[in-house]
Amino acid sequence: MKLLFDIGNSALKWGWLDGEGALRFGGRLDWPTRPDAVLARLDERLEGAEVHDTLVANVGPRPALYPLLAALNARSGHRPRLVFSEPACCGVENGYADFSQLGVDRWLALIAARVRLPQRKRILVVMAGTAVTADLLEGTQHQGGMIAPGPALMRRCLTGQTANLAQATASSPPTPADTGLARTTRDAIEAGVHYMAAAHVQALYTDLRAAGPLALVLGGGLAPRLAEVLDVPRLELARDLVLEGLAEVARQDG
Repeated sequence: MKLLFDIGNSALKWGWLDGEGALRFGGRLDWPTRPDAVLARLDERLEGAEVHDTLVANVGPRPALYPLLAALNARSGHRPRLVFSEPACCGVENGYADFSQLGVDRWLALIAARVRLPQRKRILVVMAGTAVTADLLEGTQHQGGMIAPGPALMRRCLTGQTANLAQATASSPPTPADTGLARTTRDAIEAGVHYMAAAHVQALYTDLRAAGPLALVLGGGLAPRLAEVLDVPRLELARDLVLEGLAEVARQDG
């Protein structure tokens, strides 16, 4: 068994490769969290199964990562391997001038998208979470990408820089609505940042689509919400795209 961890700024997702090489999704935890809480969740799902290798992709805060790595090492008897972006891997070529500057989450998402849609020549890969990232894949070649703030960052910017909005938000009762025109300040901000993120993705897709057929693979924790308002005919929803890419790297390692 190979354990796989996708650690972001606000969430830890994990899974494993079974004896047949199939990816099994373990679950999601808020991040940062205590190592013992992570190990307890592993024990619940794995029921004492022997782990032969552990791969970790991390874009979150490093201080929270090291205690988890130590706990995983103590549990399994082997040191977890940190996965980084490479010049090329699993049939994808890194398009950054300095390959190491491409976030490993974006890199693994590109690998997973190529595996998911092997017949598509052009794929726009969007990861919607704390940030909204977008990368274009043409054949095996990564063409570059963009990074924009996600809804949570935009929300904090609005309430942190505008005293009246912060006060009105604090006194406004929460409602489940997060799209459409709002009747409270809280809902107006939620709808605004949600549509801002969707508009960014929609505009980029439209511009790139002008050059030829284009598939969109949408991943990340906010992917289902963005998909609801996007007008894209070829949309592949893949919430755990980074784990899928990490699984492909693990398979290549043998």
